[in-house]
Amino acid sequence: MDEAAIYFAAGGKKEEHHAHCVKMLARFKSGTNPDLLHHVAGSCLLLPEHPGEPKKLLEMAEKARLSDPRIPWYVCTSALALMQSDQEGLAVTLVRDYLKTGELKRFGPQDEVVLRLVLVWLWRGARKRRRHTRS
Repeated sequence: MDEAAIYFAAGGKKEEHHAHCVKMLARFKSGTNPDLLHHVAGSCLLLPEHPGEPKKLLEMAEKARLSDPRIPWYVCTSALALMQSDQEGLAVTLVRDYLKTGELKRFGPQDEVVLRLVLVWLWRGARKRRRHTRS
């Protein structure tokens, strides 16, 4: 992900994050490089109030993931984009199924820890949203 976007998001600088993402999306919206698509989509999805259309960010994340489904960070970005597109069930399934593949053996153990944390976060978010919609 883009360092400036991370800095703005972590520092609570929503306006700066938004402006930075608008510039990235304008510049790279028709990009084809999977790493670039992953970084732009992931950077914009750091905050719930992102400037991009959820459908476009999901498209960018999925292009990256489908270019090499073995890369765990591409999976994380796609799952986050699915969550932002109100497709929590698909996000949970994507991460859970990826963890079952054993692909993480090619990467470090820290990647598995991060993906397992993402899975818990997605699962809790999906449960919370279901309870909220029932009320």
